[in-house]
Amino acid sequence: MYFALWNDADQSAAEDTWQATIDANPLTVSRPDALVEGESYTLYYFADVDGDGTCDGPAVAMDHAWSEPIPNVSADVAIDATHNVNFDGDCSKH
Repeated sequence: MYFALWNDADQSAAEDTWQATIDANPLTVSRPDALVEGESYTLYYFADVDGDGTCDGPAVAMDHAWSEPIPNVSADVAIDATHNVNFDGDCSKH
């Protein structure tokens, strides 16, 4: 899985894209000090189904891409997402 965290206020990457190997269920990813209190973010993530290291989207390479809003940060954030076929992620964010 590849992850990209974007600041919603200025539509910029909050930090570089990172990768995590799925070796447990549930998958836990920790990014200490990545979020600023009071800011809103979107977490974009994708499964690189074709293994080329890029997000090509479901129409091109069957890569699965999603996004999760992180509104108005006030504490640590936990996202509980289950696999679905509603691919709403933006591959241009990676």
